[in-house]
Amino acid sequence: MDGRPADDSRRPGIDGATELFGILGNPVAHSLSPAIYNLFFQAAGENRVYVPLQTEPAELDTVFEALKKLRFVGFNVTSPFKHAVTRHLDRLEGVAAELGCVNTISREGETWIGHNTDGEGLAGFLESLPEIELSKRDVVLLGAGNAARAIFRALLARRPGSLTVVNRSRAKFEEPFFRRHSGEPGVGYVGLDGGESEEPIARSNLVVNATSYGLGGRQELAAPPFPGLGRLAPGTVVVDTNYSPGRQTALLQRLPAGVRAYDGRGMLLHLAGEAYRIWTGHRPDLGAAARLLGVP
Repeated sequence: MDGRPADDSRRPGIDGATELFGILGNPVAHSLSPAIYNLFFQAAGENRVYVPLQTEPAELDTVFEALKKLRFVGFNVTSPFKHAVTRHLDRLEGVAAELGCVNTISREGETWIGHNTDGEGLAGFLESLPEIELSKRDVVLLGAGNAARAIFRALLARRPGSLTVVNRSRAKFEEPFFRRHSGEPGVGYVGLDGGESEEPIARSNLVVNATSYGLGGRQELAAPPFPGLGRLAPGTVVVDTNYSPGRQTALLQRLPAGVRAYDGRGMLLHLAGEAYRIWTGHRPDLGAAARLLGVP
C-alpha cells in the first residue's frame, strides 16, 4: 500500500458478510477512532466497518452480550469501562493481565481476549518522531493510573536516560506495581501531596501527560495540577495522551513558548495500528490516517 485511500471500486459495500468492529465507551462522540479504522479497512479493500458504541455504565453487561450475539470481531474500550469489561473476557494477555485493564478486545472463535496497547501506542509515536532518542531523554510521566502504568512499562523497556513518575498522591507508589519497579536504575517517584519538589518536571526534556486532565476534549478552566510545567525549557517535548478535536488540549495551551507540544492524536494513530495488527495479523500503512489526523 502507498498510504492513499483505495479507489471506490475496491471498497466493498456493507452486507451480510461485513465484519463488525467498534469502540465502547462514554463519551465516544469525540472519538476519531471510527475515521482511522474505516480508512485502514478501505485502503486494504476489506469488508469491515468500525462504529462508535456509546454505552451507559448501567447498560454495559447488556451491551457486551449484544456485541457477542451480533458477532463483533473486535473492539476498543475507553473510559469508563477499561476495568469493568474484563469480567466478560475469557483471558487477558500481556500488560492487560498485569494491570487488569484493557483497551482492545479480540475474538478467537468463542474466546474473548483482552489486550492493553496504551504503552506501545505512546512509545510507537515517540519513536516515530525524528527528534526523540529515548536513551538521551529525561522523561517525566504525569499520573499513576492504568494508562500511566502501561506507558511506564513501555518506556522503561526502552531505557530512557531517566524516568520519573509525578502524581498528586504519593500513596499510589505504595501499590505493588510501582514497588516492583522502585529499584530500577533511573526510576524515581514524586508525590505532590507530601510537599515534594516539582523540580524533576522543570529539569526534564520529555513530559508525557497520562492524567485525565482534558480527557474527552474537556477544556478545564482551572490551571493544570502540575505548576512545574510552566518552567519547562524551550525545546522540551510534551505529549498529552488526551486530544481535543479542532484545538489544543487544556494542558498544551498553558505551556511556555518554545516547547514542542503534541496531543494524543499521534498516540491514537499508533494505538490503532497495534489493535489492527491484533485483529488482522498484519500492520496497516499509517500514512493516510496520519494525514487525516494531521500528525507527523
